[in-house]
Amino acid sequence: MPIAQASELVQSGRVKPWLLPHDIDADDRALRQIAWKVQQQITPLVETETLDKKSWAGCPRHQRESLIGEIGGVTHLFGSESGLLQATYQLLQRLGLIGRIAIADSLGAAWALAHFGSTEAAINPGQWIIPIDATRAMLEPLPVESLRLDAPTAETLARLGVTRVGELLELPRNGLAARLGRGLVRRIEQAVDGQQEPLSVETAPAEDRETWELEYPTSDQAILADRIRRLIKKIRTGLAARQRGAIRMTCRLDLAVPPSLFFEVGLFAPTVDEEHLTSLILHHLENRRLTSDVKRVTIEVPLSDSLRTAQTALFETDSSAAKLSGSAISRLVDSLSGRLGREAVTRVDLQDDPLPENAYRVRPMAGNPMAGNARKRSNRSRHAQSNSSCQSISPSPPSAAESRAAESRAAARQPDSIRDHAIHLPSPDDAMRRPLCLFSDPVPLSVAWHEGSFQKVVTTQQLPQRIRFAGVVHTVTRHWGPERIETGWWKGPTVRREYYRIETDRGCWWWVFRNLDAPNSRGRYRWMLHGRFD
Repeated sequence: MPIAQASELVQSGRVKPWLLPHDIDADDRALRQIAWKVQQQITPLVETETLDKKSWAGCPRHQRESLIGEIGGVTHLFGSESGLLQATYQLLQRLGLIGRIAIADSLGAAWALAHFGSTEAAINPGQWIIPIDATRAMLEPLPVESLRLDAPTAETLARLGVTRVGELLELPRNGLAARLGRGLVRRIEQAVDGQQEPLSVETAPAEDRETWELEYPTSDQAILADRIRRLIKKIRTGLAARQRGAIRMTCRLDLAVPPSLFFEVGLFAPTVDEEHLTSLILHHLENRRLTSDVKRVTIEVPLSDSLRTAQTALFETDSSAAKLSGSAISRLVDSLSGRLGREAVTRVDLQDDPLPENAYRVRPMAGNPMAGNARKRSNRSRHAQSNSSCQSISPSPPSAAESRAAESRAAARQPDSIRDHAIHLPSPDDAMRRPLCLFSDPVPLSVAWHEGSFQKVVTTQQLPQRIRFAGVVHTVTRHWGPERIETGWWKGPTVRREYYRIETDRGCWWWVFRNLDAPNSRGRYRWMLHGRFD
């Protein structure tokens, strides 16, 4: 839905927001899996749609969302084209999906009808068939965006009053090519004239899966470890032959008394190291309690990638820097992830977002996050996805001894440029530009001036002289700023803040801001603590 409509629903309180980062790679993998299902049950010639450099008009997301299939020679297997449509629709239903499906003489016409076709022309809900030699008649009522035009071309046509395909087809094509480019004419030829477009058929990945049926069910760890080692050896042979390495492995133990035991192992880098893969699986097995004997063991590699090669040194060296490289780092990350959990070993990815709490994302280093972990975090807002070293910090008032120690440390490391200037604007190479610890959620402050009472919402823009935080009163001795941070209008309600770096009489160095867009009314401000430098 449009972001404005979603914002209204959230602000009205009728719905509880559930915010998750958009994973384009996961969407692409899911679409490819659907393509492989269609290849197996409908037609072997299936591809995911080919995109242009820029998104098409009417398509807000620049990513693959459609499947293209060549059905020549397979229609008779389903009785008719209607039977093929129905079989495809039922396949999508079994996958938990609802699709819009169209059959036409050309790829462009089928795409146009599937995306912009009206319900009046559908033979069934979400299903269209263009009869032979009726392509033009079926496409004329559709908007020009159905021809996969780029946004500037569609906007130019709208200014000229051309909004439907039928109106566009009335114009001479040589004039369209001269004024709006050859690309527009090419799209018309592809959709209306049946100009063929080559298909890049999807190729399903090799199935790296091995199963061992135990002659006698057992719970003996030594026997299970031996069978797992043999299965991984077989899988390793297939991966190595294709120069690929495992990135994710799954192990399933079918027990004599259900349910089965299933666990997954993610890896930092693709590998075919048999001993390393075996140790990761056995470590998970040692931490599981078998409720009954195991009758079947299945090892699978659902995700693999090309093996990475590295130049080896001519002479051996004992330096730790040389040893901690390449596969050594991969082994370390995999071992830590296996022992501490995948979500405990993470990396930070920078994001193009002006808000500090959204300027980065934390991702597991060993593979993608599991679905269960993602769902567990979904109850929190995006602001909660901060660095794990800062999430554990609970803001609390420092003791007198800690305050004196922090004050001496701050005075010792304070640069001369800051001591000599009361106002110091941060530069990109300034070490004090951002705090060492950023709170996942800004903390409201109670502020006051001189001997006045403390307030949480104020009407003046002046920097407060006193701050009460966690029951302790701090006096601001020096400050640097302000620094304005503001979001773009296209990201929803505008967020405007003015940040200050302040130093208090208790030796605390804080990063605070004044919220310029208070939710109550204009001219009322709230001061928030967002980070700490000490």
